[in-house]
Amino acid sequence: MLMQINVSELFKESIGSTREYEVSETVDVGDSSYEVQGDVRLLRTGRGILVKGILYTGVEVTCSRCLSLFSCPLNLNIDNI
Repeated sequence: MLMQINVSELFKESIGSTREYEVSETVDVGDSSYEVQGDVRLLRTGRGILVKGILYTGVEVTCSRCLSLFSCPLNLNIDNI
């Protein structure tokens, strides 16, 4: 599943308008599913829409030393136009 946000209404608004969204989605990667949570903010600019936010999840990885699986926290900072 891929998260999508409809930004068509934000494009109709004046520069400087914002929208804030709370993210709580399950994302499938390969054979695994991960819960992703966080907040994103969309800002209407003269060139498009600036997206800022931070998302949190945990991924299961294998230790290269002992070969045990463990959960590794992952934070994704978004700052993109």
